[in-house]
Amino acid sequence: MENYRSIQKAVDLLFALNGAITNIRLYPPESNIVKSGMMRVYQQMTEILETEVSLEYAEAEAKLLIQGDVLREKLQKSDPVRAFKSMMMEMGINCITFTSGIDETELFDFLQMAARPSEDIHMDGGLTALVEKQNIIHVQVDEKIYTRTDGKDKQPPGVPGEKFATSGLKESLLVNALKRIAASELEVFKESMTSEALPDVFSQLVTAGKKNVIGMLLKRMESGLAHEDPDIRKAVATTMAKVDEKLASTGHTGLRLEISKTLSTWALSETEAVNEFEMVADRMANLIRRLVKSGRGEKVGRIIETYDRIARRDVKRKEAIHTIAQNMIEQLSEEELLDDLMARTFKKTGETDLSSQKEDIENLVSLGTRNMEKLLDRLRDSNDMTERNRIIQTITQIGSPALPEILRRLEHDGPWYYIRNLILLAGRLGNDVHMPILERFLIFPDYRIQRETIKSFQTIGGKDAGRMLRDNFEQVDAQLHSYIISVIGALQYKQAIPWLIDFLSSDVSIQNKAYRDEIREKACEALGRMKAEQATSALDNVIRKKRFFDKKEPESIRSAAARALAEIKR
Repeated sequence: MENYRSIQKAVDLLFALNGAITNIRLYPPESNIVKSGMMRVYQQMTEILETEVSLEYAEAEAKLLIQGDVLREKLQKSDPVRAFKSMMMEMGINCITFTSGIDETELFDFLQMAARPSEDIHMDGGLTALVEKQNIIHVQVDEKIYTRTDGKDKQPPGVPGEKFATSGLKESLLVNALKRIAASELEVFKESMTSEALPDVFSQLVTAGKKNVIGMLLKRMESGLAHEDPDIRKAVATTMAKVDEKLASTGHTGLRLEISKTLSTWALSETEAVNEFEMVADRMANLIRRLVKSGRGEKVGRIIETYDRIARRDVKRKEAIHTIAQNMIEQLSEEELLDDLMARTFKKTGETDLSSQKEDIENLVSLGTRNMEKLLDRLRDSNDMTERNRIIQTITQIGSPALPEILRRLEHDGPWYYIRNLILLAGRLGNDVHMPILERFLIFPDYRIQRETIKSFQTIGGKDAGRMLRDNFEQVDAQLHSYIISVIGALQYKQAIPWLIDFLSSDVSIQNKAYRDEIREKACEALGRMKAEQATSALDNVIRKKRFFDKKEPESIRSAAARALAEIKR
């Protein structure tokens, strides 16, 4: 990064970093100010790392260095540089390095960590310890401490074959295989010595903190998984599965997530490696369990979506591959994992992270499709309305696969709100074939269930809905009669027009005046909505006719009749 433009980009990035960290300290995480600030940092950093292997900021002798070069004095005095040096001093660090391959999540996690009060950071062991604990592999803190500032004798980070201060690394693999891997000689992955030793070497590199070498290996393995030679793909997939197993034993969940992204992409495209696919699927299921159990269920979405798509045959693969994916998803749905995901997703308002709720629900859609019983049991047993609403949202997204179990459960008793919600779901997911099943709930003893049934009839629609509402009108709770008339109008059930006209007669046999007036008003509205020309005379009569003692019809009914006539003549 020798030219002025490149250096200026790195300085501009400092300004964005300072602003993003300040915004995180001042505003809630879901604020657009915070989100836009972090995205600005990510975009600027990505642009720089397109041409640079890494971007390093360091402080030595009160000077800021970029890529080991001391900035000119004028830039040293600029506000963003001074603010950045001050932040580094507060956190007690000398160097921050961002490496190629960093993604949004990893960068955002680091920024949120860096925005914590410096006292809290120190109490938790310092920023270096926090980065290690969070398994952020593309941000390195305090990797170097400079004692000279002239920029000479710079050593590029992570050169394969350099002397690592790590005991037990096999020298032959370091000198030969790593160099060949770095040179993109991907055939080396097929060699038995490499495939056997690389998982152990990878684990030791992690322990030694050699993040640049790790990043290089991940990039080459990613290329290997996309290679046209199936034997290379198989060898790399096996190696990465074994690497994941090693990392699982040491708790490096962040790095496992990084690897899972590459393996998920491979899983969607792999056509030949059945045994390797099964091995990787087993490792990914293990990672999903670990993440959900540790309260990081929002991180598993990509993995679950990948294998769910394969299981549903959204991508065409060998039948054995489809079966492996299907077995994986079904097994996860049968475990306590689904309970853990529900517990996380269906927390009460104020107890859940709204930013991750969408991802959580999408995960439940994939697993819940294969285990509707658990979702519907929770819907039945929940006493919290917010929780029930989120379960309904999840089941709605599952769609028609949820319908058979919903209809089966409508044959049994349960709390009124549970029956009501089953009817709501049947209305959203069903069609006119399911109307006879719902019809009996029009005369259910609880009017709240009757009302939900009417809503579902309106949602499903069709002539049968209008007919069933008309036929069951007298048996439905009286307080829902006006609602039924409105729905019949909305459904355009024109066979009901003569019946509605009968309500316009002032002699209609309804004792309660308020109820009678409401029914007649809704009848006018329904006739207008259906553009019922045969009702013109009756509507006109309502407007003009006087009743006993020269009293006119109530103004609300006359106005409704006038609006209906205008609608018919339009």
